[in-house]
Amino acid sequence: MMADKVGFSADIKQLEKLEAVADWVAPAAARLGLTQFAAPGDFAQNLMAPSFDLLPYLGNSIRSIAEVGPGNGGLGLSLAVLLPNHSVHLIDRRRKVCDFLALTAARFEITNCTVHEASVANYQAEPQSFDVVAARAVASSDVLLVDLPKIVSSDGLLALFKTEAPVLAPPGLQLVTHVTTHVPGLWLDLFKMTQQDV
Repeated sequence: MMADKVGFSADIKQLEKLEAVADWVAPAAARLGLTQFAAPGDFAQNLMAPSFDLLPYLGNSIRSIAEVGPGNGGLGLSLAVLLPNHSVHLIDRRRKVCDFLALTAARFEITNCTVHEASVANYQAEPQSFDVVAARAVASSDVLLVDLPKIVSSDGLLALFKTEAPVLAPPGLQLVTHVTTHVPGLWLDLFKMTQQDV
């Protein structure tokens, strides 16, 4: 089981909820053009499993997580189910995506998940609102690394899931880890802020 491999203790209800989410989201998201993985098992393995790869890096002080460009919600919805005491925010500029994610969160009573229709550039939150900001395949990494620090706390983490080699961190960020995930060819890059002002 994926949770055991990363040292995370998920209870049976969480795992059952993740399975139910995958069973419903995979075909629904495929019909909307939000994923190529219409089979629940493939959806879970390729789009939900990376949430388990991030869990070991989330310290006790982390309470708020944002995913930018969540698309089908595989990563962000999984984090919300696995971390019910955390606030998880899904930020996407596309109304179709936001409507789908809000429907999914309501359908499965994922009450700690909030959906925001916005891009990072026009997201109307307090600066440095989130302890962790994650993104996967939403834009080129170098562009994301310029925009994402605007919404992550000064001692927070930026988590990029991607298939490319690590990129050079722009001023104010430091690459702290570049590790493989349980999805072949997918890497997790974690960045920390190196200065207080972004």
